[in-house]
Amino acid sequence: MGEPIHALSRPVHIISVGAFGNAVAAALKELLPDVLQTGVDAQNQAYPASWPIARVNILASWRPVPALQQLIDGISFAWKRPSITVVLNAPYLLVGPVVVPGISACYNCYERRFLQHSARQEVYRSLQDHYDQHPESGPQGYLPSLVHIAALRLAQNILQLDEDASKIAGQIWHMNTLTRYTFTAQVVGVHACPRCGLRRDEATRSYLDMQKELADIFYQTGGNGLYQPVLEEPGAEAIAMPARMSMNGHGGKTC
Repeated sequence: MGEPIHALSRPVHIISVGAFGNAVAAALKELLPDVLQTGVDAQNQAYPASWPIARVNILASWRPVPALQQLIDGISFAWKRPSITVVLNAPYLLVGPVVVPGISACYNCYERRFLQHSARQEVYRSLQDHYDQHPESGPQGYLPSLVHIAALRLAQNILQLDEDASKIAGQIWHMNTLTRYTFTAQVVGVHACPRCGLRRDEATRSYLDMQKELADIFYQTGGNGLYQPVLEEPGAEAIAMPARMSMNGHGGKTC
């Protein structure tokens, strides 16, 4: 086998959706020498099998594309590659979150945190559903300046990822396109997330490890009124124990 390819030798991959996405991809190519672009079909469907092996996957879109954003997030963790989303979500331009598998929260956690603090959850969900069902819907126009702002932010994020991914992981940048007010935030993962969190059921995670470690003294009640030990190996014989144990260990009165 040959020497493994260093991550920095892999290209930057951008998936563009709509005129704004195509413009951002073109602007990013002017800033970085190793950008490869792929698109989507009329239904906003992408085909990951045709994607290049890249050091980062970017989604640039003229409006939210929920199903595609979730697809890229899943691929990011499956392939262990960072991903960045750039989207015009009127009146905001968003760059991020910068998802770094193993370090940051995933995109799904960002969505859940956004809804957690939103006063218009039902409106947001309805709009997301509408966008998924109607790929042609959305505000078409954009300012050329927004394209260059987005491309510059992307280039900065990519350079930071190349230098030290931990310093940029989880970051998201917002700009109000009307007021030009900007702010940066850090996405905090949801602790029960099966993708980037503990990957354990929230209902049982507090005691499941202890139950496995102490399996020989953890018992469950059988239909015969006896306690049976939880055995990990099939076929092992369980030792039935009376439902009430002697407190003094000498067969005296039971409690």
